[in-house]
Amino acid sequence: MKKKKEVKTSLIIILSVLVFIIPGLFLFYLNDSKAKDNESTLSNNEEIIEIIKDNNDSDSRKDFDKFNEIEEIIENKIVSSDSQGEVDIIGTLLNVIEDDEDYIIIQLQFNTHTVDFSQYDFSEMATFKTSDGIEINKEILWESEGYGHHFMGYYKIPKVIENKELITDKTEFIELTIKGLDNVENRLLKWEQDILQLILKS
Repeated sequence: MKKKKEVKTSLIIILSVLVFIIPGLFLFYLNDSKAKDNESTLSNNEEIIEIIKDNNDSDSRKDFDKFNEIEEIIENKIVSSDSQGEVDIIGTLLNVIEDDEDYIIIQLQFNTHTVDFSQYDFSEMATFKTSDGIEINKEILWESEGYGHHFMGYYKIPKVIENKELITDKTEFIELTIKGLDNVENRLLKWEQDILQLILKS
């Protein structure tokens, strides 16, 4: 009988503690959520990129009320395009989203209704330039995912050539030039310094 009373007393104490703890935790959660909701839209590019890198899965992204707005800002920064002739090219600087230790990676999306891409050797058509006067082509690697009127490929540019970094904090821009596609002499894709700084700090 005495043991039953002790057990009952213990249960009452535990429940009493929980009655105070659970509401407190709930209020903490509400205050924390309210604080997040009141945060102003992020304007600093570094903070925006960190959000995307730290919340790379779809469930986490839902936590940000203005994620679509942030995504649009980033898209405008990391994407460059060229629509000369019968071919549209969209180039995306992937390192901003997911860094690569060895390469600057540029994803290319090609769209056309008339041009046969299989006739071109894209590994021989690209030149990479920086504002610092660096220009390379033979060192560029090309990877593609099939061919057709709509296909995707990747140019991989070594970050270091002859012990020299291609992008530094003084680099004002980088350019990728594609020559001779659909009889267009040069197609130019360009990225500016503000987005390049994010690669250096990633």
